[in-house]
Amino acid sequence: RGFIREGYKADLVMVKPDCPWTVERECVISKCGWSPMEGRTFNWRVERTWSNGRVVYSNGKVDATARGEAITFRK
Repeated sequence: RGFIREGYKADLVMVKPDCPWTVERECVISKCGWSPMEGRTFNWRVERTWSNGRVVYSNGKVDATARGEAITFRK
């Protein structure tokens, strides 16, 4: 974490600028099914998300098999 290089687990989000869209209830991907951002328009769109170096969101679809991982720190 904190580095984009071989051997590290990258968490990244790729956004497409100049791509306006409005958050609507039917596009919310959440267990609760709603967002406080409903009705808000953004000038960019999330294209892809990686967690632990693995694609977990792409083309509007979430990889439901993906799981987060605890962060550990060396002292």
